[in-house]
Amino acid sequence: MENIKLSLVSKSGILLASIPETEDDMQEILASGLISAIIAYAKEMHSRELQSISYYDRTISFVEFQEFVFIVETLDKEFTLSERQTKQLLEQISLSASSLLEGREPETVSEGEAYLILEHCFHDINSLNLILNRYPLKKLMSEFFTILHKVKGIDILDNDNSKPYRRLIAEIIDNNITKIDQQIKLQSFMILLPEHKKTFYVVFNTDGFTTKVGYFIIPTELDYTLFRIYPLLEKILLEYGKTQKIIDFETLFREFQNFEDLGNNYSKVDLEEVSIASLFNLLRQDLGTVLFAVLSGNPLYIIGDKSVNKLLVDTLSVFTQHLSYNVEKWIVDEDLSTIDYSLLNQGIVGMSLKTFREILPLVQNKEKLTIINLEEESISGPNTSNYFLDNLEKIKYEDATKASVILFQEIKKLVSMAYILTSILTLPKEDSDSFLKNQTEQSPYPKSFLEIAMNLAKQRNKLLNFIF
Repeated sequence: MENIKLSLVSKSGILLASIPETEDDMQEILASGLISAIIAYAKEMHSRELQSISYYDRTISFVEFQEFVFIVETLDKEFTLSERQTKQLLEQISLSASSLLEGREPETVSEGEAYLILEHCFHDINSLNLILNRYPLKKLMSEFFTILHKVKGIDILDNDNSKPYRRLIAEIIDNNITKIDQQIKLQSFMILLPEHKKTFYVVFNTDGFTTKVGYFIIPTELDYTLFRIYPLLEKILLEYGKTQKIIDFETLFREFQNFEDLGNNYSKVDLEEVSIASLFNLLRQDLGTVLFAVLSGNPLYIIGDKSVNKLLVDTLSVFTQHLSYNVEKWIVDEDLSTIDYSLLNQGIVGMSLKTFREILPLVQNKEKLTIINLEEESISGPNTSNYFLDNLEKIKYEDATKASVILFQEIKKLVSMAYILTSILTLPKEDSDSFLKNQTEQSPYPKSFLEIAMNLAKQRNKLLNFIF
């Protein structure tokens, strides 16, 4: 986050490191010592920890962790964080610090290590997407090339030998060319290429003989954002394919660059309305079935009382931090004629029992549908996962902000695994099965974790459906 300065100091006031670094080291050292003194004074006089200091147009916030203090300062007076954003940021720093500084003394932390600790904290903060980059793809450069499919092998036009990943992308498409539906004008996929340590967003148009390809190379700091907005880019792709007779890749990629990220439902939820404990009270032993649907991005219907519906939707949104998930908190019975039925095939939808009975015959992909029927006190769904339940039990009475940050750490593991699974396409067919088997046998996570990750990977790379 460019507008935030993060410093690590000892409780005695010794500055260990700052990001970004400042030219005036002496002023920095004096400021950190003064702040430490103020924190200690407030604790002694008022028997409670000081969380922030405001002066003029600036606010400095603090996170204490054992013998250390993290100092957070905004660098631009035009840049402000809401109370919710500040709480999430401080919770994330505390969580990041716990794994790096547990039991440490300040004198054992070198300047170089302190700097790396702050970089780690910044990486975790950035992945929270507290401040949305409204146009995340704006500065990305698009690149294009053409594949000629031959009886044996391929030729690549517009090839650049300094970009060897082009051939790998071309071979992945060529390996699946006979299975790809060529009636669909434009198709896309995300893929991690481990050999090149890069993630790609690839769009292609093929007739089986010639394939035009365009792609973005996604910087690491945008990996998580791309994962979340991928379904929204698919909508742009679909609309462009429907309306344009001639496909111009440069025009299409300019549309991607102008894509405006408005955030997901989670970013708009009032965390004061969230109650993890309510999930245990209302969903009981079937909570794993509901979580599998929500974490995977599969459709979930909640049938019953409107107020309880809202509580469940807002709370379950905490588990959709990695998704641009459609949420219809309540379908009004009288508005059935205006329903966009495509929205019922994804996301969370609340409704009465009467509405549910009327729309069910028109719903597609019923095999993926999970239903919470509050009136009949029943839950049904195709899959279940116990992966998150132990963590939830530990935090069900925690403040919602802290709980959401803790859950986000687990969700990030899912996203990372989904990216790893997309890389299976870079392997020969005989190696892909053993790769997945090894992941299943050697992974520290349960089978249901890998099932959710595979579900997410397939949604973002449909070529995986040809293998599994």
